[in-house]
Parts: sequence; C-alpha cells; structure tokens
Amino acid sequence: MSREQEEFINYFDGSAVLHAPVGTGKTLALALHAAAAIEQGMEPERILCVTFTNRAALELRQRVALKCGAAAKKIVVRTFHSLCAWMLRSEAKRIGLPREFTIYDEDDSIEAIGECAKKLGIQLISYKYENEVRDVYHLIADAKTGASVLKTGEVPEEVFAELTPTYRRLACAYQKELASRHGLDFADLIYFARAMLEDREIRKRWENRFSLIQVDEMQDTHLNEYQLLRVLARGVEQMVLVGDLD
Repeated sequence: MSREQEEFINYFDGSAVLHAPVGTGKTLALALHAAAAIEQGMEPERILCVTFTNRAALELRQRVALKCGAAAKKIVVRTFHSLCAWMLRSEAKRIGLPREFTIYDEDDSIEAIGECAKKLGIQLISYKYENEVRDVYHLIADAKTGASVLKTGEVPEEVFAELTPTYRRLACAYQKELASRHGLDFADLIYFARAMLEDREIRKRWENRFSLIQVDEMQDTHLNEYQLLRVLARGVEQMVLVGDLD
C-alpha cells in the first residue's frame, strides 16, 4: 500500500478530495477508510458510501467486512438510484407514494411509453438505427431530472412544458400509467427524492442522518444528484469526494 493511500485511510481532520484514476486501488482505500472510521468509534449506520454500480457497492461492503465483520452490513452502501429508492421508501407514507413501489428500468419504461402511445393513437416510428420511443423516454427523463417544479406524490404536467404538445400528452399519460402500476422510473427516483427534501421536517431528518459520506466517481455526478448530496452533507463530520479529475 502506498504512502498516499495510508495517509488518506487515516485522514479524519476534515473533508477530502481524492484524485484516483481507474486501477489505483480506490475501492480498497474507501473501504479501509470506512473501516478506520468504525474502529475510531463511528456508528456504521452513520456512514454512507455512494457508488455508481451495484458491483462496486458489493465489493466495498465485502472489503469493509474483512476489517470490521458484521458491522459492515450496517453501512449504507448504495448507487444514487438505490439511495433515492431507500430514502423514498422510508418517507413514502408522508409524501404520498406507495412504500412497495416497483422500479422501472429503461426497457420497462420504453415498453410502457410504447403502450401509452398506442392507447393515445400516437404513431412513434422505429428506424433501423433509431427508435423514437427511446428518444421520448430520454426527453421525459431529462425533463424530470432538470425540473425546477418539485412536487411529492406526482410529477406535475408543467414539468413537461418544454416538450412538444404530442410528447407532453404522452409524458402525462406515461406518468399516470406508472402511478396506476405503483411504479417509478429512474428519473422519478431522483425527482421525488429532491421533492421530498423541500419539506422542512423531512429535510432536517436527512441533514442529520450521516456522519461520513464517501462519493465515488464524482466526475459523473450531475447537478441534481449534487443537490441531493448537498442536503445529506450538511450535518456530516467528513465528506469524501473521489474521482478521476482528468
């Protein structure tokens, strides 16, 4: 292990930015840093590690377990989407969402949009290398991800104001279809997590939830994920941002 890795692992005097390209052992360093925090007395459930893949989350948790045993199971290790899902399930009753909602991946969502288009009599064309249904999915997702109008329980029609009238009608039908199925797509997870944190009581609860937050691949974090982290980080003792600055 390098001197720089050891220095990072044992650093708890403030927040840190770790420049770590692929293949430099950053997952091990993050795991050992979390383990060191636990050894110093931090409650493992007050540690949040945000990764970008489920595989990375599993690897990090396994490596902490080698040092701290069962305590590793209490660390909150999640991707951004699973973090939002976890938060939303915790607050579902207060914000008008079903606790046992189903998460729709991209393929599920595209299928649902296609079904809505047929019901509305909207013909979406598929070419050899292009798929208009997929394009609509991304337009809807972008509208929700970048929305400034935030509301818990449902996505209001004004979120889709910049879409064409046809796509706007389809977006609203799609959201109603998701709601009828107790479903949320990936963009909904970010949207509703941001919306619920507008509530003062809920926000205060989450501001004080964690003592240490580690965010991997920070260069891939978009503004709305940052806004979510900004709330979670208000009460932390240490924030660690990790990524390849190049």
